Amino acid sequence: VNIPISAIESIDILKDAAATAIYGSRGANGVVIVKTNRGKKNKPLSISADYTHSISNPTKMYKPLSVDQFKDAQKIIIQNTIDGINKGQIDPYDAFYNQIPAIEIMGHVTPLEDDGFGTPLMYRFDGLRDDAFYTGNTDWTKLIRNSDARTSQFNLSLNGGSENSNLAFHFNAFDQEGLYINNGLKRYNGRLAFDSDISNKLTVGASLSYSYSTLKYGQQLFAEGQTKPWLV
Repeated sequence: VNIPISAIESIDILKDAAATAIYGSRGANGVVIVKTNRGKKNKPLSISADYTHSISNPTKMYKPLSVDQFKDAQKIIIQNTIDGINKGQIDPYDAFYNQIPAIEIMGHVTPLEDDGFGTPLMYRFDGLRDDAFYTGNTDWTKLIRNSDARTSQFNLSLNGGSENSNLAFHFNAFDQEGLYINNGLKRYNGRLAFDSDISNKLTVGASLSYSYSTLKYGQQLFAEGQTKPWLV
């Protein structure tokens, strides 16, 4: 249940015997009691509002490899895999169906000898494929990040009451940009509580709540030739 922060009057935690005495077995792990504000009788109507705004950035980002550094890493991985096959550390039949097809996506491999039935037992690595690698050095993680992602929050509260009634209204609006472009969260909460004494023995009351939220997970696409992202 979404409750506006300003509507919370107190939070109590019951545990052990206190919880089980009231809630039975359901309170075995403890109970959190959230008491909401319903206004006070004989109190003039008061209005309060507040607004906060903040910005967020990642505290730590890993630096990606350049294209040349990535190529060097792939060369070492492929050469070590080929050496493992040639030295018998990797089963050649397993390699024929698994490792070699994966290697051929990035590099050139030449079979040296086979078992007489068409399955190679040894290979030679003849270098990387030029068409398998991007030619630039774009930091894609940086390109799709939000710089100074903003978070805004607004709270409005009305509290008060007369001799025979009390009223409380609370509203909260929350808007947060994600750390990545086209991601974010918007949430709106409203709560109205009202109590009135009909007689010395009869009191009626009502509580109305409204909550709406949208969580956005955007996809980032780049058109050919574009350096700026466009969103879908």
